[in-house]
Amino acid sequence: MSVQAKFRLHYVQRSQNADSSLPDTSRTLHFSAVYSSDPASENYSWSTATPGANLSMTVTNPAAFEQFEQGAEYILTFNKV
Repeated sequence: MSVQAKFRLHYVQRSQNADSSLPDTSRTLHFSAVYSSDPASENYSWSTATPGANLSMTVTNPAAFEQFEQGAEYILTFNKV
């Protein structure tokens, strides 16, 4: 069994090297659960199932940096391991 939640990436915090000409060493991604009070919106059903949540995730893999877009929405799946 798994549980899903829908999150929006609100802010990408970049951690740069002391030498700004070098690439980022990490990025912290700040997410919150989607919300809509409009019953016609897809996000309405998500916000009734997950009315509030915040998630911060630090990524150190440069290849993963480009997989996340500020303002985009993502589905997070929780599986017991």
